[in-house]
Amino acid sequence: MFLLFESICVIDGEIQSPLWYEQRYKSAFHKSYNEFPKNSLLEGVLIPEKLKKGKVKLRISYNQFEKKIEGSKYTSKEIKTLQIIESNSINYSLKYKDRKNLDQLFLKRNSCDDIIILKNGLVTDSSYGNLVFFKNEIGYTPEVPLSKGTRRAKLLHEKKIISKKVSVTEIKEYEFCQVINALLDLNESDKIPVDKICF
Repeated sequence: MFLLFESICVIDGEIQSPLWYEQRYKSAFHKSYNEFPKNSLLEGVLIPEKLKKGKVKLRISYNQFEKKIEGSKYTSKEIKTLQIIESNSINYSLKYKDRKNLDQLFLKRNSCDDIIILKNGLVTDSSYGNLVFFKNEIGYTPEVPLSKGTRRAKLLHEKKIISKKVSVTEIKEYEFCQVINALLDLNESDKIPVDKICF
């Protein structure tokens, strides 16, 4: 059984930003198994010829002793509206294969495309990725996300976004928000006006 996984972005056969996947893999492995992995996450990974064109999602599931690698063409999900859902007990600090709790929250989205998950009154993530809220052309990502995504980490490192606590009462102070994940950068993500967020 595989407890954890990583979603890897591959474009035209090239793994994008491998450093950020390796960092999270080592951290998650250590937290889960109280030791660091003996090999890198991407060691021995070969991209099949049929997946060497365009954007591909490489999914690496793993446990303490073995890995399973699957790949498929990536198509982003259109997100135009968001429903706010509160859950003070949800925990998704690591990339668990078991997403049952997230899936149950997603079912409460009503007619919206995705959800914004609140925890203790603070904005965390959507079910699809991390969030970035924009005001005066500056992007702010919630300081305490459910999952510290690799794209989010890279954008913070590059100082393209700023980490900040975002409370539910502050959402309307922003102009729009975007969902990002390992395969979805800011220049590819839908801009969702805050009036399309359902409270």
